[in-house]
Amino acid sequence: MTITINDVVEYARKISSGEHETVSPGQPYTFSEASVEGDMVWQGDLGIGLVKNEIPKHYQKSDAIHNLVPGNDNTIGSKHCLTSLQGVTMWFPKNWNEESLEGPFLQLSNGATISHPVHGDVNIPACFDAVQIVYQREWDLEQARERRARD
Repeated sequence: MTITINDVVEYARKISSGEHETVSPGQPYTFSEASVEGDMVWQGDLGIGLVKNEIPKHYQKSDAIHNLVPGNDNTIGSKHCLTSLQGVTMWFPKNWNEESLEGPFLQLSNGATISHPVHGDVNIPACFDAVQIVYQREWDLEQARERRARD
């Protein structure tokens, strides 16, 4: 069977429009218990990675918060939120702000769910005790620099 670029484009169109039989945007996702350190899932422009429970040296402990993206809480892009803070300890990079490419480090004692109204929930089972949040990068040709993408 030969697959053409047109086949790939049509497949992507079906997924994007919700016409695909088994895959559609916004479906919830659960990390498999067979997942390993280094596995990552993208919830739009927010990366959720399974990591060792070793806090990065340039991070500082802070009160746990629901919103995993700094900035205006009124935009869809900032709606990547923990559904519960129970059993969550959070560490943040120093000077965490809207331009940061590294996000919070989460220590989890009971797993967690990260919710988003468009991209769907991501569930992290209780068998995983640490998650690193990162943000998608994009290249700004006009300014010739890397910056954080926003959805």
